[in-house]
Amino acid sequence: MNFKEIVSFLWNSDSVLAWIIDIALAFVIVKFLVYPGFALLFGTQYPIVAVVSGSMDHHGDFNNWWLSNTADCGKLGLCSQAKFYSMFNISKEDFLRFPLHNGFSRGDIIFLKHKDPSSIQKGDIIVFRVPGLSDPVIHRVIKKWVENGTYHFQTKGDHNPTSLLIELDTSDEDIVGVAFFRIPKLGYLKIWFADLLRFLHL
Repeated sequence: MNFKEIVSFLWNSDSVLAWIIDIALAFVIVKFLVYPGFALLFGTQYPIVAVVSGSMDHHGDFNNWWLSNTADCGKLGLCSQAKFYSMFNISKEDFLRFPLHNGFSRGDIIFLKHKDPSSIQKGDIIVFRVPGLSDPVIHRVIKKWVENGTYHFQTKGDHNPTSLLIELDTSDEDIVGVAFFRIPKLGYLKIWFADLLRFLHL
């Protein structure tokens, strides 16, 4: 079988073998060409991530989420998201200027780029490693400070009531990228594949 016949088989055939080969080729192309290309272009080893939780989901209208009593204001108890963010000097007008201010959902694909820690600001969405967790965390910066020449960040998932203990102090060395673009639902392909591998114990 010559090259032209192979291409014709892969492109035109509806056989199971052709489908399996097509999927395998797509995986190889994405993993060894597309992904490394994006990594080089965006300056991070992790240029694309699939969202695996709903911690950044607004579940609809921004105003409803902003005014909902779903946040934890500490001694004040349950409060609106607006009240919570006001404690970090973040207004509604500020939030509406933030990247991906409407949040994102489980199954979305998020593109990341390198950003110097000194230029990461409140409202940026960072992806960072946490010791002991297999998946990195993708949450929004709500506080930034410098300590002994190292930048530190506190983050919060938009949907979460407050910051988790693991995100009260993230140092710049743990950041793998900053979110800048979203494709809805495409990440479910990766999630389903990972779930299948776990089910098969691979």
